[in-house]
Amino acid sequence: MGKPRKTNTQSTNAIRTLRLIANYDLRGLAARVGRTSAWLSMVERGVLKPEAKEVEKIAAALGVPVESLRLR
Repeated sequence: MGKPRKTNTQSTNAIRTLRLIANYDLRGLAARVGRTSAWLSMVERGVLKPEAKEVEKIAAALGVPVESLRLR
């Protein structure tokens, strides 16, 4: 599970931007990643920092290289 700490907002905005480009709503992407929409929302807002394997799942669901989602 993600760690409850603030992340770099610019990095987390990449997830939201790519999600919108891919035409997913929060629920749709969260379902593809196996998480809740509340969890994904917290990741996008920088409230939670997902673990590496969760970032990999998000990248795979969005069809982008994992490097484009690395959260600093």
